[in-house]
Amino acid sequence: MTRPDHKLTIMTIAFHWLIAILVIGMLAFGLYLEDFPRGLDYERLVGWHGAIGVVVLAAGVLRLVWRLIEGMPAPLGSPLRWQTLFAKAVHWLLIAAILLMPATGLMMSLGHGRMINVFSLFVIGPYAPDHDLADLGSSLHGKLAKLVIAALILHAGAAVKHHLWDRDGTLKRMLGRAE
Repeated sequence: MTRPDHKLTIMTIAFHWLIAILVIGMLAFGLYLEDFPRGLDYERLVGWHGAIGVVVLAAGVLRLVWRLIEGMPAPLGSPLRWQTLFAKAVHWLLIAAILLMPATGLMMSLGHGRMINVFSLFVIGPYAPDHDLADLGSSLHGKLAKLVIAALILHAGAAVKHHLWDRDGTLKRMLGRAE
């Protein structure tokens, strides 16, 4: 479903930028953790990464529900059909990744027998270690991270193209400004 009007709601804009900040921050945090020396500080940082991941998952579920209720925003200008289809595919890939990245992180952590303390609000696990689950979660999490980084580069590049080349107001719309 595509929204017939071109104006974005404040919720759409807020979800977009909240999720963008969370996902980019978590990707950077995850890349930092890859080379961090193992030990107590590492475990503490992984705990924070997991807690924030649960928040990303909750925000992602809300974002998906909002997107399904509101529909996709109509493109501005007159994009070619392949551009519209490609943009939709990248958008849906990013929405799926918002759900899959935290889910695979949960698989990895719980598979390692770790509990996830979500800011002392509630705890997930711990469960008996399941190395197959941990390995699958780790593999998928790493592959998805690379895919998400590529999709984010495409998404940001398209926003710049719309702003500088097409001059169609797409970026201004996502910033909450008039088209």
